[in-house]
Amino acid sequence: MDNKYLDTKQEETQQRAKESFKKQIPKLKLMDDYYLMIYAQRYPEDFSMILSEFIGKSIEIIPSSFHIQEVSVTPDDAKDVRFDITADTTNGGKVVLEVESRKKFSDLRLRYYLGKVDGMLLNKGNNYNDLKESNIVVVTKEDKRKQNKPRYVMRMCYVKSLTEIGDNPEIVDNGQAVTFINASYKNTKDNSLLADLIHDFKCDNPDKIKIKTIQEHSPKK
Repeated sequence: MDNKYLDTKQEETQQRAKESFKKQIPKLKLMDDYYLMIYAQRYPEDFSMILSEFIGKSIEIIPSSFHIQEVSVTPDDAKDVRFDITADTTNGGKVVLEVESRKKFSDLRLRYYLGKVDGMLLNKGNNYNDLKESNIVVVTKEDKRKQNKPRYVMRMCYVKSLTEIGDNPEIVDNGQAVTFINASYKNTKDNSLLADLIHDFKCDNPDKIKIKTIQEHSPKK
């Protein structure tokens, strides 16, 4: 695919995002993907904090590596993927953040995304051992597993068979992980930073945002 074409399409997408941002200022929240994309570019330190809390461990993002609506380059006959936000980490890894908007984020869609992200981490001639950590974070509107938990983590593991999990599934430590953030999570007794962050993602009133840095950087009404 022509790189010039990809650059043009990305510029058009970013321009549409900026126009949408201006129109929606009175009711913006981080759960709105266009606003989140602009927020991430404008406040990369906040975004590193958000991703670290979502994933559950500290990660450092390279600010200049942010891409909005990045298109994975694929052969002409393969399906393209347009990621909401991608960023490189200081240890050479890749983080993708997707916000579930109109369509539910299916497991089959996720399977395809995983392969695309790993493909972005290796160039022709690289060794498989050069493959760095990849994390996909998906913020879902509904509780994906119906357990009222703020976060669900998916990793590859060994099971007993194709039809049986077994008593002690063994995690495959290959550096690949998927984190689902449950935006519908509610627990008034949970005072954790993760719970506050989930609250703030849905909040369109800066006066009610709990995390100070997000409140300070939110558009005023």
